[in-house]
Amino acid sequence: MKPQRIPGLRECPPEIVESIILEIDSPCNLLPLALSCKAFCKLIIPYHLQFRLFRLSVYDELLPPQSLHPQLWELLCDRPRLLSRFRSAEFIQLEGSYGDSLLSYRLLPINTPSNFVFFPIATSILSALSTVRRMPNIRTLKHKMGIDPQSPVNVLRLFSTSAPNLTRLELHRQDAHRTPPLDLVDIPWTHSFQSDLNSQSTISTLVKAVVEERDVVGLIVSPKKEKLPLRASCPQNACGLADKAGTHNQYTDNCISFRCPTHDRYFVDLEDANDCKRLEYNTPLRYLIRNLAWGMDPNVIHVRVTVSDYAGTYQEYLFARLWRHIISKHPELRPVHTVHSTPDPPVTIFSSLLTDWAGSKLFKSLYVIAGAYQYMKDQGVDYLLSVARMRELGRDPAVIFNEVAVARESPASLYEVI
Repeated sequence: MKPQRIPGLRECPPEIVESIILEIDSPCNLLPLALSCKAFCKLIIPYHLQFRLFRLSVYDELLPPQSLHPQLWELLCDRPRLLSRFRSAEFIQLEGSYGDSLLSYRLLPINTPSNFVFFPIATSILSALSTVRRMPNIRTLKHKMGIDPQSPVNVLRLFSTSAPNLTRLELHRQDAHRTPPLDLVDIPWTHSFQSDLNSQSTISTLVKAVVEERDVVGLIVSPKKEKLPLRASCPQNACGLADKAGTHNQYTDNCISFRCPTHDRYFVDLEDANDCKRLEYNTPLRYLIRNLAWGMDPNVIHVRVTVSDYAGTYQEYLFARLWRHIISKHPELRPVHTVHSTPDPPVTIFSSLLTDWAGSKLFKSLYVIAGAYQYMKDQGVDYLLSVARMRELGRDPAVIFNEVAVARESPASLYEVI
């Protein structure tokens, strides 16, 4: 007789699974469970992940004004199952806040009705606090207030006979206003292209050094082909074809020979500045050459700002090792700006990254299968996929900049799961 198999979590009745999920307080613990299978994903992502943390800044300039309407809180009070999913709430009653609010997108109205009536801030926050009082599983409540001396008294009265699971209550009184983030218009900027990189006076020396170390560099930056991914498009009759992987390249001291399947061989002379502008590289190789070129620039100290998926293993294996190898073999390429006896590459700052539930970069959405982000469209947040869509929905692209400004003041917010 075979022993009876114990059913797994996915085979349990929905009520049991729901009760188990409700025992998980932190979104950071919910997300790995959601990513374990599609069944949990469909249950946790839309119905639980966004309903653990609740933060409302009543002066948040990025928050739609209808979000403060008392009717919204009345509707929430009629949905006890929804309110039971929240574990932490925070109210910020300070002027000059930018992007502080953390509300589920399902709670944010998209359009403002024509007959919309604005309510006083005091009325709105009192309605919101009354709603939080009806969250039976709330564990933590934080309230950051302005100069109103009655605010803490009102909060204590409101929660004195409710919130039985409340284990932590923080009341902060702050008189100072937050400094607004920098205006996007005040930041000087300009476009640059790969031809600008190839126009630098040091590019010939750099490419010659990389070509000389191609057996090492090609193995790391192009492990599938094990070739240096250096290319130039065919110039014959506007052909434009190029050997992307550099499989058929041939190298001499000052010349690279490329092969076109239609027009056979063509060349790039590394001593010719105009010829060097034709060179193209794959992403890791371009990253390496750019940093080598920047390090040799005597007029400017370069700082690179890039997204955080290039940090960690990518940074160490695909860039740092190669950079140190080339510098050791070719001392003439050492950076001119350094404070240590051991040369350092230009500084790189890694910014926060917008990802989807699977950890994929949202700005790479063109590479995802059709319909993969339909759930974002259904929730009205597909403006995060493109600036064009932001403008169609009347959203300000500066919301991303302001979110980074918030992270600058509160680095811990970079690790919040929303």
